Amino acid sequence: RRDPIYFSRKRLAYFRLHGFGRRSMYSYKFSKEELKLVLKKIEDLSAKVKRCYVLFNNIYMYEDALEFSKMIS
Repeated sequence: RRDPIYFSRKRLAYFRLHGFGRRSMYSYKFSKEELKLVLKKIEDLSAKVKRCYVLFNNIYMYEDALEFSKMIS
């Protein structure tokens, strides 16, 4: 499995999530455990960046983003 890749420019990080596994998996549905891994990666970056953006770019983007937003609130 591939870790989520983020781009960081000093105080800003940007995650663009297609799915774990192959390079691009637009039909991917994230599990709660996988979303927790993404959240952990963001928490680990919190000392280095001021702002973090997460973009779900998959078929289930709405459902995945909604589930992720529940985890961070």
